[in-house]
Amino acid sequence: MSDKEISEDVKALANSIKEKIEIKEGVVAADDKIYKDSLPEGITMDHVKQLREHNSKFFPAASLAVGELAIKEFKKDNKLETVTASFPMGGRDHFDVIFDRQKETRNPSTGETSMKYAALGASMVVHAARASRGAMSVVKAHLDEAARAAYGK
Repeated sequence: MSDKEISEDVKALANSIKEKIEIKEGVVAADDKIYKDSLPEGITMDHVKQLREHNSKFFPAASLAVGELAIKEFKKDNKLETVTASFPMGGRDHFDVIFDRQKETRNPSTGETSMKYAALGASMVVHAARASRGAMSVVKAHLDEAARAAYGK
């Protein structure tokens, strides 16, 4: 892959970020304004904060709604084992909920297993952050090629 496949706006933002970070003993020391300074014009950290606050309510509320309805469905249908939900969040991003009737769990400390009823799993999927998608896949391929060249592989 060549740099030409990475969009100019991603390259410009990456260059701006590189100017503000440094690696010390394998850890990136990052300026706390990097994300704020990268926001598009008209979007402020107040907007970001409002969105985070909304998500901190929406995610548990969506999980509660799915779980409560799932319990009713489990009671009606003994064969139903799992209820899944995916809530679109704009673009290709989504919030997913998986609610299992029951799930065997293992205590990592003791190795003992037990049956957990009403097993809830939830995750937010940010399409652009997935390594196999869009610009991230191009960046991943570019970095693989650059590392091979740098290491003589």
